[in-house]
Amino acid sequence: MDQFDDRARQSLERLEKVAAKTDHLREGLSKVESYLSDDLGSAIKKSKETMNDGYQQAQALQQLMSALLRNVVESNSDLAVAHEKSLAQASRKASGDMEALLAIVTTAAATSISLQQQIVSSPALYCISLLLTVR
Repeated sequence: MDQFDDRARQSLERLEKVAAKTDHLREGLSKVESYLSDDLGSAIKKSKETMNDGYQQAQALQQLMSALLRNVVESNSDLAVAHEKSLAQASRKASGDMEALLAIVTTAAATSISLQQQIVSSPALYCISLLLTVR
């Protein structure tokens, strides 16, 4: 009987150890459950909010970049038009200036020819011009 008592006592001690370990495991599982339901849920919620904020900021940046690109293209187009108008105006002015210069040269040539004809046709002026060229 002592053997049975010893074995019963040993079984009871082992059962108590198993019960203690089971309680310890139950507490650990309870902590894990609390972590998963509270902390992890909160972390997932914060991650979702951060991702949504990042997505919204990316969309805003994309809109800003599109507007900036549109403004640059419009500005370049405006500059090209202004440059083309400026070149056309400069070309017209240079053409007008060349026409004026050509008119002046033509008038000077005509006046010179007319003066030469007058000098040749007038004997007195012809003699004076000869005297001036001899010197």
